[in-house]
Amino acid sequence: MGSTQILEVTNLHSILLKAATNQVENGITVYSLGSTEHSNEITYTDLLDMGRQNAKKLLQIEKTNPNKVVLLHFDDHMNSIVWFWSTVIAGFTPAISTPFTQNASQHQNHLHHLEKLLDNPLVITTERFKSCFDAAAGLTIRTVENISKQSTPNDILTSEDLGSFRGLDDPAVLMLTSGSTGNAKAVCLRNRQILAAIESKSEGFGITSDDVFLNWINLDHVANLTESHLHALYHNAAQVHVHATDLLTAPPTYLELISRHRATFTFAPNFFLASLNRALDAGKFQWRLDAAPDVSSLRAMTSGGEALVVKTGVELMSRLRALGAPERFIFPGFGMTETCAGTIHNMQFPAYELANGHDAAVLGKALRGAEMRIASEDGTTAAPGTIGRLELKGPAVFQEYLNDAATTNAAFTLDGWFVTGDMGIIDGLGNLRLAGRAKDVVNINGVKHALDDLRSALEEAKIPGVAPSYTVVFAYRPKDAETESVVVVYLPSFAADDIQARSDTDEMISRTVMFQCNAKPFKVVPLDKSMLEKSSLGKLSATKVRTRFENGEFAAQVDLNDALLRDFRASAYEEPRTKTEIIVHACVARIAGVPERELSVTKGLLDMGVSSMEVIQLKKQLQDELGINEISFILILTSRSIRSLAAALEPPTGAASNSNGQPTPEGYDPLVVLQPPPSNTATPLWLVHPGAGEVLVYLNLAKYFAGERAVYALRARGFDGEPFFASIPQCIDTYVARMRAVQPHGPYAILGYSFGSMFAVEMAKMLRAAGQEVRFLGVLNLPPHIKQRIRQLNMTTAVLTLALFLQLVSDDDPKRFNAEIDRMHYEEVLDEVLRRAPEGRMKELAMDRAKLLRWAEVSNALHAIAWDYEPEGSVEHLDVFVAHPLAAVANNKEEWFEEQLTKWKDFSNTPPRFHDADGEHFSMIGAEHVRSFQKKLKAAMAARGV
Repeated sequence: MGSTQILEVTNLHSILLKAATNQVENGITVYSLGSTEHSNEITYTDLLDMGRQNAKKLLQIEKTNPNKVVLLHFDDHMNSIVWFWSTVIAGFTPAISTPFTQNASQHQNHLHHLEKLLDNPLVITTERFKSCFDAAAGLTIRTVENISKQSTPNDILTSEDLGSFRGLDDPAVLMLTSGSTGNAKAVCLRNRQILAAIESKSEGFGITSDDVFLNWINLDHVANLTESHLHALYHNAAQVHVHATDLLTAPPTYLELISRHRATFTFAPNFFLASLNRALDAGKFQWRLDAAPDVSSLRAMTSGGEALVVKTGVELMSRLRALGAPERFIFPGFGMTETCAGTIHNMQFPAYELANGHDAAVLGKALRGAEMRIASEDGTTAAPGTIGRLELKGPAVFQEYLNDAATTNAAFTLDGWFVTGDMGIIDGLGNLRLAGRAKDVVNINGVKHALDDLRSALEEAKIPGVAPSYTVVFAYRPKDAETESVVVVYLPSFAADDIQARSDTDEMISRTVMFQCNAKPFKVVPLDKSMLEKSSLGKLSATKVRTRFENGEFAAQVDLNDALLRDFRASAYEEPRTKTEIIVHACVARIAGVPERELSVTKGLLDMGVSSMEVIQLKKQLQDELGINEISFILILTSRSIRSLAAALEPPTGAASNSNGQPTPEGYDPLVVLQPPPSNTATPLWLVHPGAGEVLVYLNLAKYFAGERAVYALRARGFDGEPFFASIPQCIDTYVARMRAVQPHGPYAILGYSFGSMFAVEMAKMLRAAGQEVRFLGVLNLPPHIKQRIRQLNMTTAVLTLALFLQLVSDDDPKRFNAEIDRMHYEEVLDEVLRRAPEGRMKELAMDRAKLLRWAEVSNALHAIAWDYEPEGSVEHLDVFVAHPLAAVANNKEEWFEEQLTKWKDFSNTPPRFHDADGEHFSMIGAEHVRSFQKKLKAAMAARGV
């Protein structure tokens, strides 16, 4: 069979068989994750042979079943490609899994959904990912490591590859997509559709066997599967695969790979092209061998996923022409998973855009495999130049979502057109331009955010200067911008001449948008009520407000607001003076995403709403820029301004300093100010560290109290070389004394997280004994009886807990150690964590083995002092927040609540109040759930009169 020449291509199997039996030996080059130097090569003949051997083994696991779905979950190109073809050859339908979320509850829901949607698929993955599927007990899991150990009997798959029997109209592959929200959908790509899409791309770009495809997208995306991998195979053209993380960290490497492999065809979205421009503009990239790459081989670079900025594309083509590239090589386009990637392309970029003054590239015309139309609200075809729904039809367009008739029916019109969900315009020359989404979202750097969620967040924030129910948010792409942004329009409740209130309101709105989208708004615009007319139903029309903004009707108001804020902030602006201040100022501005000229050195880091991960990133940048070996988190968190942080990092002339180039520390202080006291007299909120001892976990939560009340956190002893606490009383005495030095008298509000809840309760007892009122006492997911759990903890569990917090491993990773953990020394577990950590993560965190070990020792020492802890006495009242428990303590949330948390009633003089919290034990106040948690916390505090 190996020498048979297949002339007719009718399915996926025949694409590979034709390439493998071609007289010209081309194949695949795959770079390993973390490397752009070392690669593995396999020919298409090798790929066919490997696939056949694996197919035999798969058929030992599953009997022949043409409807059987095999879910493939990998994070590397080689396994993805080899096992994709192994599945196809065996006659099964591959479904390519997308990366899992770090949120445990969402991850579990996703698995259960896939189990049902794909009808109990067989899962093929690696040992490293096996435990990620533990939440779906009904799935059959096989790892490639175990499959490789199987024998391959000769009586299986000896005459025909079962994949060869698939017909043109049979399913070929399932691609998972969820859009911007909701459960995953399985897009069913059939053989006929894939072949039609490839043929239309081939015709459009003139692809031959002499082409070389360069790809850096995972196989779970059609930009790889159909646009690169299958496209190259179809023509027996060479293909090269490198991992995205290895290019995103060093974009010019992309050009070196084009040069090295003489690549002709590749794909790059706008955000990557912009980052490549910035890297080349900076001039800091050192070409290997000190020689600039030769990219004269490049013929086509398709670009999609978000709008291509004309300036970005023009600048890059100009730069690359100096490296040998042709006059034009960037081809903007539009495609979806449902259309096998690009099905509409602009083959004339940028001539049309420059001639007509467009900021964003037009998307061009449909390739032969599809038709496009713009539909009006009544379903009829809109006139040229009219905005309407973009709809597609043709052999390159899919037919159904697997096992989801309702969603399929909703996705098609009665006359068979696929409703893409995008709004668009087709001009008089037949070129497509997009005009937003039919659903209200903003696409920032390729990530979609629901504008309804952003509007709700702004309303819920109850920003003092914003009149309720008069806020409008819409997506907007500024001229020459690399991505979309948002504009926030609001009705101010402050007087027009109150510039301080205007500035404060602007900053709080910007901060709220940052929380939601990780990007500042393009404009925040206060408007008079006469410009924000509501309908008879009391609604504001975001479309009308956006149109008026784009037409320049608010230009005078925007300019006046900008001028007032600019003058006010200029009067308060203090620029950096010393060399250290200049460096710290630049690092903070970069991390916070704020222009340096808008950031006074009197501003504090926490005033800008940074996250715990951003504090860690700032720590690394400061260490690198200042040449300091080690800067403590506490120094960064307790510095109330950029100036004070710079002063702390620059020893006075002649002063003694330690080996790290920092002033000698003056001693341990548990206090960390997460929000300074506002002008009002609201009761401060005291937060007690969890079992890890650090308070970084509270940064996301503290943001929501900005301007409302002071937020203080208490940090454990031992991080900077001090002796660990020797007993619980010693710890409580220290914390209460520091509290009362800041807040001498009650009422007090105290919240403890996990293990820190025990300290919070004991502190409340001490304060009550001293005649002080504790008006609010919160416990986050900890029962009163903890001795049994504490005695299960050791250095190993401390290491794993920190690994979770620092995102060195995912929520499910610790399960992978279960079989061996009792036999492993904690040093071995630490080594295993470091081995499994994502490439570059430790460096990103400015963390090394010794620092991680010290942190674990602090945590372990805290647990040690509670070895014999038994709760005694009582508090006046208690609020308990209930999240999903750790697997080690309960089977489910209901059991956790009924058997453990309800026992707090024995230690409270009044019945405890229980509050259901979203998420898992480790994520309940993390980025995914902090917004919902803070609302519940504030409501609970208000109910106690705080």
